[in-house]
Amino acid sequence: MITFTSVRTHRRLRSALISAATVGAMAVGALIGVTPANAASATHLCTITDQTLCADVAGSEVAVEMHVPSVVHVTWTYPNVAGAYGAIKEAGVNLCMQVDHADGDVVRAAPCVGDAAEIWINEYDSYTHRTLFISQWALGAYNDQNYCLTGSDTYVANEVVLQPCSDSYSAQSWGTS
Repeated sequence: MITFTSVRTHRRLRSALISAATVGAMAVGALIGVTPANAASATHLCTITDQTLCADVAGSEVAVEMHVPSVVHVTWTYPNVAGAYGAIKEAGVNLCMQVDHADGDVVRAAPCVGDAAEIWINEYDSYTHRTLFISQWALGAYNDQNYCLTGSDTYVANEVVLQPCSDSYSAQSWGTS
C-alpha cells in the first residue's frame, strides 16, 4: 500500500536524482569545453568597411548578401558571448547561416539542421567591441585553420563568404551596426 508520505518521499528522491543528473551534465560539459550558444536578442549583423553593410537574406537556400542598413529586413540571433558557439539564425524563422562549400564557400540561408556547417564560434574583440565568427566546419575541413564569416568590401560584390581569418580585415568584424 502506497501512502502519501511514501509518494512525497518518492517525488523528493526523483527531484534529487534529476538535479544531480543536471549538475553532472553541466560539470561534464565544462570539462570538455561545451558552452551554450547564449543567443542575444535579434539584431542586425553588420561590418564596417568603406560603408556599413549588414547581412540580409531573401528566403531559403539563397546566398546571404550585404546591404546598406536602410534596406536590411532580416535580424539574427547568434552566439554573443566570447568563446560561445552556435548557429547564426534568422530571428523567428528556422533558417541558419551555413557554409556552402560546393558553391565556393558562399554562406547561404538554409533550414537549420544542427551540423557543423552552421556552427560559428564567437571570437570577441574587447578593444573594437566587434566579433569574428569562426566556422566550426572549416576547422575540420581546413586542417584546424580559422576561417571567418566575411562580408563583402563593397556593395557591388555583396555575398557573404568564408575566408581565412585576419585581424586586419574589417569585413570580418561583425557588430549590430
